[in-house]
Amino acid sequence: MRTTTAGNGDWSDWNPPPRCPVTCGGAYRNVTRTCNNPYPNAIGSTCTGEAFDEQKCNTNMCTKATWDEWSQWSKCTRSCGSGIQTRQRQCLNQMNTTDGYVTECEGIGTGSRSCNTELCPYRPVSIVISSEPVTIPDHLTVDAFVLTMPISDPDYGDFILDFKLDYNNDYFYLDTKLRSVHVKKPLPHVIGQKNTTLNFTCAVQDSCLNLASTTITIISHNAPPVVTELPDMLKIDLEKIQDDSSFYIFHVEDPSTDNVSCALIRISLSMDELTLKMDGNDAYLLVSNHIKNNLTLEYELQIWCNDGTDDTVFNLTVRFCTKNNCQGITASSQSNKLQIILVYCFIAGMLIIIIISVYYLWKRQKKLNVKNGSHDSSRQSRYISTIQRNSAVHPYDDLEQNGHQQISTDNVEMSAQNTTIYENTNPFI
Repeated sequence: MRTTTAGNGDWSDWNPPPRCPVTCGGAYRNVTRTCNNPYPNAIGSTCTGEAFDEQKCNTNMCTKATWDEWSQWSKCTRSCGSGIQTRQRQCLNQMNTTDGYVTECEGIGTGSRSCNTELCPYRPVSIVISSEPVTIPDHLTVDAFVLTMPISDPDYGDFILDFKLDYNNDYFYLDTKLRSVHVKKPLPHVIGQKNTTLNFTCAVQDSCLNLASTTITIISHNAPPVVTELPDMLKIDLEKIQDDSSFYIFHVEDPSTDNVSCALIRISLSMDELTLKMDGNDAYLLVSNHIKNNLTLEYELQIWCNDGTDDTVFNLTVRFCTKNNCQGITASSQSNKLQIILVYCFIAGMLIIIIISVYYLWKRQKKLNVKNGSHDSSRQSRYISTIQRNSAVHPYDDLEQNGHQQISTDNVEMSAQNTTIYENTNPFI
């Protein structure tokens, strides 16, 4: 006979819940389970209870994002004629959970309002500049300063809003920060043309929309040759004059790097023996040997230099003298330049020898001083008194301080009998 036992069913665990639909404030999510742990048999009873349920999730309180205080109103954008002021505020507490979710504040974080709405008085901005043309040399380099642009605005609190720049100008530009005009590219330079007239236009607008403009006339001129190293007087020793001797006079440069030519245009006394020679930009005076036979010793020369456009004219005194009365010569011939260099080298060499000799004598004297000091110390040490090892301490110990004053054959006078005698002996170490 076969016996059947009833097998009741039981619930499985709840299925893993889905993700919570909210991060804070609480919500519900559905969970399910199955009567299969185990299944009931044919005569067993099924599971009791619900196979479906709702669970609460993320019940933590939400942190609401809130606005901070408004900032101060900004400065008005205009001093008159209706400007704008702005202010801001920050959104706080935007992190509402530890999961990193961010919420936004309700409303806007910026505000604006009108200010200085009264009409602007008619006090226009102005550019205060002389009506006279500005004159500059035509060899100025790029970015070189030309002039300052003085801008005046009488309105209190007004400011420059905009510059209307002359971008089409070929040669000048305006530095709006420094308010100055500068060279944009190399200025025109034509040999034979002394001046070139150029224009520069500038317009400026203030915050009240007042506009001022001006046109500046700029004249670029050719700079004449520049003479340097010109002596006050050229003194020439007659004994140094040979056939076609040349003496250096001056150096000449043209600021615009044009070729320069120079010539003698007048001599106080007509002389064919004095001529001018150019070696690049250096000028030399050629003196003929025949001048030794002339009794005139001083001449006034007028020298002319030209760069193709402008002239430079100056005077020079030339004095001829003998060796006895030709002191303080300010110009020398080319042949004497090497002699001058050799003299300077000789003087420098003598100075070096003197310095070495002084140093040697100083070192020698220092060694002698050290040697004499050692000898004196040896002589003094011979008279230092020493105490015998088996002697007792005597109340008159200060006698040792004076022991070196006794000679080697003297005995120290004692104040009592049967006391240990200090002897003058050779020093020991």
